[in-house]
Amino acid sequence: ALAGWLQSAFAALVIFVVVTYVTTIGQAWILKGNRLSLKHLGWPRKFLAKPIRSRAVALTLVSATMLAFADIVTLVAGFILPERDVAIAGVAMRVAAIAGFMLQAGQMLVMTDFTQALVRGDNAAVTAILKRVNGLTVGIVLACLIGVLVLGKFALGLFGAEYQQGAYLLVLFMIGQSLRALGGMNQQILSINGYQMRTAGSCILALVVFVLAAIVLCKSYGPDGLGYAVIAAEVVWLLALAVQSSSLCGRRGDLLWVLQKR
Repeated sequence: ALAGWLQSAFAALVIFVVVTYVTTIGQAWILKGNRLSLKHLGWPRKFLAKPIRSRAVALTLVSATMLAFADIVTLVAGFILPERDVAIAGVAMRVAAIAGFMLQAGQMLVMTDFTQALVRGDNAAVTAILKRVNGLTVGIVLACLIGVLVLGKFALGLFGAEYQQGAYLLVLFMIGQSLRALGGMNQQILSINGYQMRTAGSCILALVVFVLAAIVLCKSYGPDGLGYAVIAAEVVWLLALAVQSSSLCGRRGDLLWVLQKR
Protein backbone atom coordinates (compact mmCIF):
# COMPACT_ATOMS: atom_id res chain seq x y z
CA ALA A 1 0.00 0.00 0.00
CA LEU A 2 2.83 2.42 0.86
CA ALA A 3 4.45 1.69 -2.51
CA GLY A 4 1.23 2.62 -4.30
CA TRP A 5 0.66 -0.84 -5.78
CA LEU A 6 -2.91 -1.22 -4.49
CA GLN A 7 -4.60 1.19 -6.88
CA SER A 8 -6.81 -1.50 -8.40
CA ALA A 9 -8.62 -4.65 -7.35
CA PHE A 10 -6.57 -6.64 -9.86
CA ALA A 11 -3.28 -5.54 -8.28
CA ALA A 12 -4.58 -6.42 -4.81
CA LEU A 13 -5.64 -9.89 -5.99
CA VAL A 14 -2.27 -10.52 -7.66
CA ILE A 15 -0.43 -9.55 -4.47
CA PHE A 16 -2.77 -11.74 -2.40
CA VAL A 17 -2.12 -14.77 -4.61
CA VAL A 18 1.64 -14.23 -4.55
CA VAL A 19 1.72 -13.86 -0.76
CA THR A 20 -0.45 -16.98 -0.34
CA TYR A 21 1.84 -19.12 -2.50
CA VAL A 22 4.99 -17.80 -0.86
CA THR A 23 3.55 -18.57 2.58
CA THR A 24 2.50 -22.07 1.53
CA ILE A 25 5.89 -22.86 -0.01
CA GLY A 26 7.59 -21.59 3.14
CA GLN A 27 5.43 -23.77 5.36
CA ALA A 28 6.05 -26.80 3.17
CA TRP A 29 9.81 -26.24 3.40
CA ILE A 30 9.68 -25.93 7.21
CA LEU A 31 7.57 -29.13 7.50
CA LYS A 32 9.39 -31.15 4.84
CA GLY A 33 10.62 -33.67 7.42
CA ASN A 34 7.10 -34.53 8.61
CA ARG A 35 5.89 -36.62 5.65
CA LEU A 36 4.03 -33.69 4.14
CA SER A 37 5.69 -33.66 0.73
CA LEU A 38 3.67 -34.34 -2.42
CA LYS A 39 4.99 -37.89 -2.79
CA HIS A 40 3.32 -38.87 0.49
CA LEU A 41 -0.19 -37.73 -0.48
CA GLY A 42 -1.25 -40.84 -2.39
CA TRP A 43 -1.09 -43.75 0.03
CA PRO A 44 -3.91 -42.97 2.51
CA ARG A 45 -6.63 -41.99 0.04
CA LYS A 46 -8.56 -45.26 -0.14
CA PHE A 47 -8.13 -45.94 3.56
CA LEU A 48 -9.48 -42.53 4.63
CA ALA A 49 -11.91 -41.76 1.81
CA LYS A 50 -15.02 -43.38 3.29
CA PRO A 51 -14.89 -41.87 6.83
CA ILE A 52 -13.89 -38.45 5.49
CA ARG A 53 -16.62 -38.45 2.84
CA SER A 54 -19.31 -39.28 5.41
CA ARG A 55 -18.18 -36.40 7.64
CA ALA A 56 -17.30 -33.89 4.95
CA VAL A 57 -20.41 -31.70 5.19
CA ALA A 58 -20.31 -31.45 8.98
CA LEU A 59 -16.57 -30.76 9.08
CA THR A 60 -16.92 -28.14 6.35
CA LEU A 61 -19.57 -26.32 8.39
CA VAL A 62 -17.33 -26.41 11.46
CA SER A 63 -14.35 -25.11 9.48
CA ALA A 64 -16.41 -22.38 7.83
CA THR A 65 -17.72 -21.14 11.17
CA MET A 66 -14.29 -21.20 12.79
CA LEU A 67 -12.05 -20.07 9.94
CA ALA A 68 -14.14 -18.44 7.21
CA PHE A 69 -16.86 -16.58 9.08
CA ALA A 70 -15.71 -13.27 7.58
CA ASP A 71 -16.37 -14.68 4.10
CA ILE A 72 -19.83 -15.86 5.14
CA VAL A 73 -20.67 -12.41 6.53
CA THR A 74 -19.58 -10.74 3.29
CA LEU A 75 -21.47 -13.29 1.19
CA VAL A 76 -24.72 -12.80 3.12
CA ALA A 77 -24.29 -9.03 2.94
CA GLY A 78 -24.17 -9.31 -0.84
CA PHE A 79 -27.72 -10.68 -0.89
CA ILE A 80 -29.36 -8.14 1.41
CA LEU A 81 -27.39 -4.87 1.17
CA PRO A 82 -26.63 -2.44 -1.67
CA GLU A 83 -23.21 -2.83 -3.33
CA ARG A 84 -21.80 0.25 -1.62
CA ASP A 85 -22.73 -1.04 1.83
CA VAL A 86 -21.39 -4.50 1.02
CA ALA A 87 -18.01 -2.97 0.21
CA ILE A 88 -17.92 -1.06 3.50
CA ALA A 89 -19.08 -4.09 5.50
CA GLY A 90 -16.56 -6.35 3.77
CA VAL A 91 -13.62 -4.09 4.58
CA ALA A 92 -14.78 -3.61 8.19
CA MET A 93 -15.17 -7.37 8.63
CA ARG A 94 -11.69 -8.00 7.24
CA VAL A 95 -10.13 -5.47 9.59
CA ALA A 96 -11.93 -7.10 12.54
CA ALA A 97 -10.82 -10.54 11.30
CA ILE A 98 -7.21 -9.55 11.99
CA ALA A 99 -8.05 -9.91 15.68
CA GLY A 100 -9.64 -13.29 14.92
CA PHE A 101 -6.43 -14.42 13.22
CA MET A 102 -4.35 -13.44 16.26
CA LEU A 103 -6.86 -15.24 18.48
CA GLN A 104 -6.53 -18.47 16.47
CA ALA A 105 -2.74 -18.14 16.37
CA GLY A 106 -2.61 -17.77 20.15
CA GLN A 107 -4.70 -20.92 20.60
CA MET A 108 -2.62 -22.90 18.12
CA LEU A 109 0.58 -22.08 20.03
CA VAL A 110 -0.58 -24.24 22.97
CA MET A 111 -2.38 -27.00 21.06
CA THR A 112 0.41 -29.59 21.40
CA ASP A 113 0.80 -29.16 25.17
CA PHE A 114 -2.96 -28.84 25.60
CA THR A 115 -3.70 -32.06 23.71
CA GLN A 116 -1.05 -34.01 25.61
CA ALA A 117 -2.35 -32.76 28.95
CA LEU A 118 -5.92 -33.75 28.05
CA VAL A 119 -4.86 -37.21 26.88
CA ARG A 120 -2.84 -37.75 30.07
CA GLY A 121 -5.78 -36.58 32.19
CA ASP A 122 -3.55 -34.00 33.86
CA ASN A 123 -6.26 -31.63 35.09
CA ALA A 124 -3.82 -29.24 36.74
CA ALA A 125 -1.85 -28.81 33.51
CA VAL A 126 -5.05 -28.42 31.46
CA THR A 127 -6.33 -25.68 33.78
CA ALA A 128 -2.97 -23.90 33.76
CA ILE A 129 -2.83 -23.91 29.96
CA LEU A 130 -6.43 -22.69 29.69
CA LYS A 131 -5.73 -19.85 32.08
CA ARG A 132 -2.68 -18.83 30.07
CA VAL A 133 -4.29 -19.01 26.64
CA ASN A 134 -7.55 -17.38 27.74
CA GLY A 135 -5.64 -14.54 29.34
CA LEU A 136 -3.59 -14.10 26.16
CA THR A 137 -6.46 -14.22 23.67
CA VAL A 138 -8.84 -12.09 25.72
CA GLY A 139 -6.08 -9.53 26.24
CA ILE A 140 -5.36 -9.43 22.50
CA VAL A 141 -8.99 -8.98 21.51
CA LEU A 142 -9.68 -6.34 24.16
CA ALA A 143 -6.61 -4.41 22.99
CA CYS A 144 -7.93 -4.63 19.43
CA LEU A 145 -11.37 -3.47 20.60
CA ILE A 146 -9.82 -0.42 22.26
CA GLY A 147 -7.78 0.10 19.12
CA VAL A 148 -10.80 0.25 16.82
CA LEU A 149 -12.64 2.55 19.23
CA VAL A 150 -9.74 4.99 19.00
CA LEU A 151 -8.34 4.41 15.52
CA GLY A 152 -11.13 2.59 13.67
CA LYS A 153 -12.12 5.51 11.47
CA PHE A 154 -8.46 6.18 10.63
CA ALA A 155 -7.83 2.52 9.73
CA LEU A 156 -10.87 2.37 7.46
CA GLY A 157 -9.89 5.69 5.91
CA LEU A 158 -6.78 4.02 4.49
CA PHE A 159 -9.12 2.21 2.07
CA GLY A 160 -10.92 5.41 1.08
CA ALA A 161 -12.81 8.24 2.75
CA GLU A 162 -16.19 6.59 2.15
CA TYR A 163 -15.15 3.56 4.20
CA GLN A 164 -14.95 5.65 7.36
CA GLN A 165 -18.73 5.37 7.55
CA GLY A 166 -18.19 1.78 8.67
CA ALA A 167 -16.44 2.78 11.91
CA TYR A 168 -19.40 1.84 14.12
CA LEU A 169 -19.90 -1.41 12.19
CA LEU A 170 -16.21 -2.21 12.77
CA VAL A 171 -16.75 -1.80 16.52
CA LEU A 172 -19.72 -4.20 16.36
CA PHE A 173 -17.66 -6.76 14.45
CA MET A 174 -14.86 -6.43 17.00
CA ILE A 175 -17.34 -7.02 19.83
CA GLY A 176 -18.22 -10.24 18.01
CA GLN A 177 -14.54 -11.21 17.98
CA SER A 178 -14.36 -10.42 21.71
CA LEU A 179 -17.25 -12.80 22.35
CA ARG A 180 -15.46 -15.49 20.38
CA ALA A 181 -12.40 -14.95 22.58
CA LEU A 182 -14.55 -15.35 25.69
CA GLY A 183 -15.63 -18.73 24.30
CA GLY A 184 -12.08 -19.96 24.81
CA MET A 185 -11.18 -23.45 23.65
CA ASN A 186 -14.48 -25.31 23.97
CA GLN A 187 -14.38 -26.23 20.27
CA GLN A 188 -10.88 -27.69 20.67
CA ILE A 189 -11.84 -29.65 23.79
CA LEU A 190 -14.78 -31.21 21.98
CA SER A 191 -12.66 -32.05 18.93
CA ILE A 192 -9.82 -33.61 20.94
CA ASN A 193 -12.34 -35.76 22.81
CA GLY A 194 -13.83 -37.02 19.55
CA TYR A 195 -16.99 -34.89 19.47
CA GLN A 196 -16.11 -32.70 16.50
CA MET A 197 -19.13 -34.02 14.61
CA ARG A 198 -21.42 -32.95 17.46
CA THR A 199 -20.13 -29.38 17.19
CA ALA A 200 -21.56 -29.15 13.67
CA GLY A 201 -24.99 -28.67 15.24
CA SER A 202 -23.78 -25.63 17.18
CA CYS A 203 -22.22 -24.21 14.02
CA ILE A 204 -25.41 -24.72 12.00
CA LEU A 205 -27.45 -23.06 14.73
CA ALA A 206 -25.10 -20.06 14.84
CA LEU A 207 -25.16 -19.69 11.05
CA VAL A 208 -28.96 -19.88 10.93
CA VAL A 209 -29.23 -17.26 13.68
CA PHE A 210 -26.81 -15.01 11.81
CA VAL A 211 -28.64 -15.24 8.48
CA LEU A 212 -32.10 -14.71 9.98
CA ALA A 213 -30.93 -11.89 12.23
CA ALA A 214 -29.12 -10.22 9.33
CA ILE A 215 -32.24 -10.32 7.14
CA VAL A 216 -34.41 -8.83 9.88
CA LEU A 217 -31.98 -6.30 11.39
CA CYS A 218 -30.54 -4.94 8.15
CA LYS A 219 -34.05 -3.79 7.19
CA SER A 220 -34.15 -1.55 10.26
CA TYR A 221 -30.51 -0.68 10.86
CA GLY A 222 -28.92 -0.97 7.43
CA PRO A 223 -25.29 -2.21 7.41
CA ASP A 224 -25.12 -1.93 11.20
CA GLY A 225 -27.72 -4.69 11.39
CA LEU A 226 -25.04 -7.00 10.04
CA GLY A 227 -22.91 -6.25 13.09
CA TYR A 228 -25.79 -6.95 15.47
CA ALA A 229 -26.42 -10.23 13.65
CA VAL A 230 -22.78 -11.24 14.08
CA ILE A 231 -22.99 -10.53 17.81
CA ALA A 232 -26.17 -12.61 18.11
CA ALA A 233 -24.58 -15.52 16.25
CA GLU A 234 -21.41 -15.39 18.37
CA VAL A 235 -23.46 -15.42 21.59
CA VAL A 236 -25.45 -18.46 20.41
CA TRP A 237 -22.28 -20.28 19.30
CA LEU A 238 -20.49 -19.46 22.56
CA LEU A 239 -23.34 -20.77 24.71
CA ALA A 240 -23.99 -23.87 22.58
CA LEU A 241 -20.33 -24.94 22.67
CA ALA A 242 -20.15 -24.29 26.42
CA VAL A 243 -23.16 -26.53 27.03
CA GLN A 244 -21.79 -29.27 24.78
CA SER A 245 -18.31 -29.14 26.29
CA SER A 246 -19.68 -29.32 29.83
CA SER A 247 -22.16 -32.13 29.14
CA LEU A 248 -19.99 -34.28 26.87
CA CYS A 249 -16.50 -33.70 28.29
CA GLY A 250 -17.16 -32.68 31.88
CA ARG A 251 -15.11 -29.52 31.49
CA ARG A 252 -15.11 -26.26 29.57
CA GLY A 253 -12.38 -24.15 28.01
CA ASP A 254 -13.91 -20.69 28.25
CA LEU A 255 -12.83 -17.79 30.45
CA LEU A 256 -15.75 -18.08 32.91
CA TRP A 257 -14.97 -21.74 33.64
CA VAL A 258 -11.26 -21.02 34.04
CA LEU A 259 -11.89 -18.19 36.50
CA GLN A 260 -13.86 -20.58 38.72
CA LYS A 261 -10.87 -22.90 39.04
CA ARG A 262 -8.21 -22.50 41.69
